[in-house]
Amino acid sequence: MSRKYKFNGYMDDYDDREKKTRSKHRGKSGIVTEYRKTMKCSICGQEVNFVDIISVNDKCKNCGSFLHSCKNCVFFDPSQPRECMKKIENRIADKNDKNNCKDFTPRVLVEKKITKTMSKSEKARKAFDDLFKI
Repeated sequence: MSRKYKFNGYMDDYDDREKKTRSKHRGKSGIVTEYRKTMKCSICGQEVNFVDIISVNDKCKNCGSFLHSCKNCVFFDPSQPRECMKKIENRIADKNDKNNCKDFTPRVLVEKKITKTMSKSEKARKAFDDLFKI
């Protein structure tokens, strides 16, 4: 940290104190943050399991709508001409119906997956409660 004045004073070991306090509080919350890639159906919001490619005839297991549709594509944008960011020849009327678009790319979302680790006291409480469960 650069200072305006060069004399010794109260900020001599400021950087060292800040590093020590940061390291003390790191990891105390017990929350681990991870990210995962998912795809959700544009109609019902159900999570869709897929490998890399969605075929034209794939359907959502929850609502039965087609997954290879404009609304599940990365390039779908209602404000663009023909509602697509790519240049397409003909406008597709039904955006929820299956199509054979060569530019189709599934809309993949990156979501935060939060898992909370249990402290020793929480683990002990859970073990005690599990003892008397019927």
